[in-house]
Amino acid sequence: MFFEPRPIRFIELFECDNWKIKCYSISFDSSPVNETIIHTVKSDLSKWLLESQAYSLPTYKIATLIIHKWSGGHFVVINWWTDKNMMQLFVYRQKIKLL
Repeated sequence: MFFEPRPIRFIELFECDNWKIKCYSISFDSSPVNETIIHTVKSDLSKWLLESQAYSLPTYKIATLIIHKWSGGHFVVINWWTDKNMMQLFVYRQKIKLL
């Protein structure tokens, strides 16, 4: 079967570079995302948020961050509202082995 239920966990609401970020995790094996992974993702967040300047559209400095633990590592999805009613989305692959 290709689809199995995955637990979605709220991790925290925090600020980074004057952005409000709501962070969640999804895990392929039902285990929580390791704190080291969360810290590593958050350390890369400032450079990822610079992507919001790629277009001349306004942002509201409110974003959702999803850390997806899969069998081969981690994907990070970050998205934010821009220009009133559009959502801009970026996906990154963390080069971190599962801990």
